[in-house]
Parts: sequence; structure tokens; C-alpha cells
Amino acid sequence: MTIDPTLDIEYQVRAFLLADADVASVVGTRVFPAPAPQNTAAPFVTLQRVSTERVYSDDGYSKLCGPLLQIDCWSDAPEYAGSYLEAKKAAQAVRHALNGFRGMMGPLRVQETTIETEHDLFDAQDRTRRVSYDFRFWHDDG
Repeated sequence: MTIDPTLDIEYQVRAFLLADADVASVVGTRVFPAPAPQNTAAPFVTLQRVSTERVYSDDGYSKLCGPLLQIDCWSDAPEYAGSYLEAKKAAQAVRHALNGFRGMMGPLRVQETTIETEHDLFDAQDRTRRVSYDFRFWHDDG
């Protein structure tokens, strides 16, 4: 069996965000699978799979799955020119690009995209700020 990474939703969501003009205007090309490379300039976005629901019927697997991706929009501490507003701008661009999306992401047919949770977070140790989303992507599982 050959594994094709382009069939992974994480790969396609990253490519989709990198191609979005509003996301690019805030974070450039700084969209990474979590964790971001050390010393990445902020603001930036990370994503990772949290879980996956798969739909089954009496006939077996329906080939519909709903991965839950955590997508975090990060900003540096104020002493490094970061701000809460910077994290919120990145988050707004990501939310507008993904929330409610239906259509093709590369070879994947996404049937529905929803936000399940949204949190604003502050890490006291490194003084970073981030907005964290959990997005559910229902798509055909080839």
C-alpha cells in the first residue's frame, strides 16, 4: 500500500490556508503542522489532528469521516512586539477562510466545516497569546 500525504486533511488544510490571501496577509507562509519550528517569527498558525469520527451503518463503513483539527493562531509576547490583536487578526482570517467551507480541498471533497470550540489563551511562562479553534471537517474518505 502506498501512502499519499495529499489525501490527509491536515495537508490539504495547510495548503488551503497558505493559498488564502487574507491568511497570507497576516501570517505569510507561516502555517505549520504543530509544533512550529523553533524561533518562528510571529504571528503564525499551527494545526494538528485531535480526533476523527467515522460514520458506520448496517452496511459497514460509509467512507465519511470527520477529523477534528486544532488550529492555533499565535502571537509573541509584548516585549517581542507581539499583541493580543495580532493573534486575533490571524484567527479572524483563518475563521473566515474555513468556517462553513464546502467544496474541494485538493482531491478531498469536504462536505461541511464547522467550528466546535474557540478559546483565547495566554501562556504565562513564555507570555505568548493564541486563539485556538477546533474545526470539524466532514469529508469523503477515499
